[in-house]
Amino acid sequence: MVEKALSSGQPATHKLIVSGREPTPVELFSGHLSNRDDLRTTDEEAAVTMVYQVLSIAQSGAQTIKVISAFLQRTETVL
Repeated sequence: MVEKALSSGQPATHKLIVSGREPTPVELFSGHLSNRDDLRTTDEEAAVTMVYQVLSIAQSGAQTIKVISAFLQRTETVL
């Protein structure tokens, strides 16, 4: 997702924060890529991670937050 946004050549008008397998998400804004150490989490559950990150972003003053979720591989354990 980050590579596609960088290669689009379109100027960024919003911040794009991407979480993945790494514990620290990255932020893309105005063609610059930076680590968001303030949003670092080691929880493996996506639902927990997303809530924590959205709450942190909201507390920082963001007025609009959009969440885009894409699970490339989904595994579940049934007990």
